[in-house]
Amino acid sequence: MKKKAPKVTAKARREALLRRITWRTKSTGNISFPAIPGLVDHFVEVLGELFAAMGRPFGKGAAASCRAMLADKIDWAFERSHNASVSVDWKTDQGSATSLTYTVTGLAKSIEDAYAEWVKLRTPPLFGKHADARVVDLAATLGPPGEVTVLDAGAGDGRNSLPLARAGYVVDALELAPVLVEKLEAAARETGADVRSVCGSFYDRGLVLPRERYRLIVLAEVCSHWRGPRDLRNTLLRLSELVEPGGLGLFNVFLAHPGFKPNTVERDFSQIAWCPIYSREDVAQACEGLPLSLLADESAADYEKAHAPKDGWPPTGWYVRWTSGSEVLDLPADRSQFELRWLTFRRE
Repeated sequence: MKKKAPKVTAKARREALLRRITWRTKSTGNISFPAIPGLVDHFVEVLGELFAAMGRPFGKGAAASCRAMLADKIDWAFERSHNASVSVDWKTDQGSATSLTYTVTGLAKSIEDAYAEWVKLRTPPLFGKHADARVVDLAATLGPPGEVTVLDAGAGDGRNSLPLARAGYVVDALELAPVLVEKLEAAARETGADVRSVCGSFYDRGLVLPRERYRLIVLAEVCSHWRGPRDLRNTLLRLSELVEPGGLGLFNVFLAHPGFKPNTVERDFSQIAWCPIYSREDVAQACEGLPLSLLADESAADYEKAHAPKDGWPPTGWYVRWTSGSEVLDLPADRSQFELRWLTFRRE
């Protein structure tokens, strides 16, 4: 007598089949997270959902083990660089198994390496094809160009240095990333701009600059690479050392709008996103005891939009998004919590 098949619903049969399909499904992959210590639990959830979708859910204690690995690598990377991330590589195990092996690696890029990658991957102009209007306008208030010495710190590819030099200002360009110094020097040769270039850090007191003092020091978008109040203090300290009495220091910084107090995760992510958030209280504290007075506090985007050449706005495809803080908080412009501001200081 033939054995009759037990009654099994179509749904149960499909589930039984998919379990065997899972055994035969193989996968390798990679996912990278920004190294933000406060988001470790979120990243564990993402990995748990990803692995479960491949039929390899976390077993008992596996989520805790994953969390410990991620936390260790994230802390290591974040401490060393604001260009920090963690990379997770996985592969399903060989044979008819429903297990999976993964590794976690912390990555901490230097500023120099980050810009070397920019030059390879991004289409010029890297930072815009015109000088910052605020820089040009401020320089014009300081006297005949031939009498005004300018230090463009964090000069990049020379977007501000070269136009100022062509206008007759005495310009020294200081840039940390060798790949950008090469581009600046090549552009200076091509255009005949008289610019002295120096490869090094504005914060290196052992660095020898062409001049002891400058009438104007510009740090345009250098704040992208600051990390906490100490870097803001060091910037103002160096300005007070290198600006001549009566001279001006101009830099931009991301300032929280009144009423917005960023939490730790928001502050940490703002560093990873190259727009570290500060408060006006941070600025005031960083100025304490220094011979500097704040002359102007202006919205960078508003100023540049109002004064840029017709073909110069926006400077890049990312400028508006970046200056409004939406690289950190994906909110409409009218709900922005912080923005990039131009700050002008006079050396007393």
